Amino acid sequence: MGEELTDLERAMKELLEGAGSAAEAGKKTSAEAGKIRRKSRDLEEQLGEMGSAQVEANAHRSRRGSRDYTEEELEAAFAKIDTDGSGQIDEKELMTAVNSVDPKATETQVKDYLKAADKNSDGQISLSEFKNIMKYRPSTA
Repeated sequence: MGEELTDLERAMKELLEGAGSAAEAGKKTSAEAGKIRRKSRDLEEQLGEMGSAQVEANAHRSRRGSRDYTEEELEAAFAKIDTDGSGQIDEKELMTAVNSVDPKATETQVKDYLKAADKNSDGQISLSEFKNIMKYRPSTA
């Protein structure tokens, strides 16, 4: 008897050879995934270090990185916004001021700003309310 293979044996041989190729490809893929995971951990660590450095660099700043204002600066800013000189900033004056800084600001946003600053609910912002909102410092907890 010769070494001739039957159709079934030939098919089995091809399957086994294919399985070997698949196993080899799986090992390569697994090795690449390991490299990617290591690079990802390294990158995550670097980003964490960068974030910590940024927090430390801005630790002395308040109100999302803005500077502190003097009483005179706050009074001058208030007077500039209070265009009618009434001693109060109304919604129209606030809308004008906000739009000069952020032209895309909506009426709803401005009303929300007014509501946040207007502690006595008279629909206007007094100088003391303006100072309080400008000096507001979010909790660091």
